[in-house]
Amino acid sequence: MAGTRKYEIKRALLDYLGELYKGDPETKHVQVAYSAFQPPEADRIHGGRTRSSQKYEYISGGAVRAPREERGTVDIHIMTTGHNQDVEETDQRCERLGHMLENAIAADPKFGDRVAGLAWLGITETEGDSWAADHQVGSYLIYTVGYTARLD
Repeated sequence: MAGTRKYEIKRALLDYLGELYKGDPETKHVQVAYSAFQPPEADRIHGGRTRSSQKYEYISGGAVRAPREERGTVDIHIMTTGHNQDVEETDQRCERLGHMLENAIAADPKFGDRVAGLAWLGITETEGDSWAADHQVGSYLIYTVGYTARLD
């Protein structure tokens, strides 16, 4: 019986995004990783914090857990950087990568058969900002992707 699907969903999302961005000539340079990495020298995407909750309606047979539903979120971080550029340029690249993520999830909110028991996947929240220091600028977006999955 699965205890959680959050890490499986995180891995599936990042694998999918890696395939998506590599297949587009304008985004094939984007680095995709499971967790944060340094140095920030290129446009990149990595997984972030995961959270979930489960509702235990009943426990049957002592230590045997009944099938249940998990509701959770996975953060996906999108970061773009540039040298001697305007921050608006990195904002626009960041936004384009975010739109690709949004469109991919909107097209298939059950995310195909990549994760067993996945009932729903969707964007629940976004956060973003930009920065500039010396000759370097950057932008980031954090997408909180919500999901519902069945744990059998």
